Amino acid sequence: MSNIPLAKEKEVNLNFEQEKVGKEEKKFYIPSNWDKNMDFKELLEHKYAVLNTTDALIFVEETLKKLGYNSKDNNMLLDYIKNMIADILLKNGEVFITENDIKQSKTISELLNNTTPDFIIKSKDNRRTLIIVCTDEKEISELKSKYEKLEYFADFKIITYYNFQSELKNIFSDSDIGYLYENYQVFLTKYFYWKACVKFKKILVKDKENLKLICREELGEEKYEINKATFKHNLETYSNKIKSRVGI
Repeated sequence: MSNIPLAKEKEVNLNFEQEKVGKEEKKFYIPSNWDKNMDFKELLEHKYAVLNTTDALIFVEETLKKLGYNSKDNNMLLDYIKNMIADILLKNGEVFITENDIKQSKTISELLNNTTPDFIIKSKDNRRTLIIVCTDEKEISELKSKYEKLEYFADFKIITYYNFQSELKNIFSDSDIGYLYENYQVFLTKYFYWKACVKFKKILVKDKENLKLICREELGEEKYEINKATFKHNLETYSNKIKSRVGI
């Protein structure tokens, strides 16, 4: 297992071996994308759950709404998994583009038959270009029929809350997957705590201990952006060749 340099101060542990904290304050890896948002951080730190006050309940309800989530779906769980996948890809030096990158490129969108997967990961060693879609289980059959049409240039994986450990096997190391799983379990407990508070219209005082958030300050974003730009250009070039039937 390789040793990954630790970030300063924030005690990141991206060699992804879970820290033994015993009775100390519980630690939780917050994805770098969420770490930039104070609403996510305040919600996760759980410091509001001191008294069952109206203000605390309003904070939970309004913060979830502000972040674009509600208690009727599980989109927040999928977003946690997606953001963790992105951080692990960055940590491992993988070259990839995301759903937002695809939406910004009409040419790449056309290559994908106007689908918008969550990730396209560049081929590496014996692994082909890989398309990853994170979704609710209800949509699996429909998505398979869409992405099977793209198998001429890429493999694809459909990730759900239940299968991410097995589906990420050939992409991440066991320690990466283990770290993702352990932190997801912490987040899952936290998520259902919020849902319970909203459902019962009360803050469940001291139901869960405060979380000490840890994240990685440096994931190699600068190098990644350069490699991503090249990868996007290559995909656009390939798409144009397909359209013009040149070089096929």
